[in-house]
Amino acid sequence: MWGFYHEQSRPDRDLYITVNHNNIEIGKEHNFNKYTWGSTVLDQKSPYDFGSIMHYGPTSFSANGLPTITPKQAGATIGQRDKLSATDINEIRQFYSCTI
Repeated sequence: MWGFYHEQSRPDRDLYITVNHNNIEIGKEHNFNKYTWGSTVLDQKSPYDFGSIMHYGPTSFSANGLPTITPKQAGATIGQRDKLSATDINEIRQFYSCTI
């Protein structure tokens, strides 16, 4: 089934973030699954979006308070839950073929 998944589930995520598996709470590992293009994930040809509302924060599902996700880009902030990013909006518009 195609749809929107969390940003850190993109197939190319390893170019942009490091998932620190040793810090993930037991039983929560599935939240960090990486999916494949086309069969599961559609990206609408969008760049990786650190600011996506669909990106977990650095300590999401942490077993020990240490980061579960570390951005590879210096200064990148992840995990905002305030609003859709510009990329989120563009992807939704493309996915649903709307212009509003």
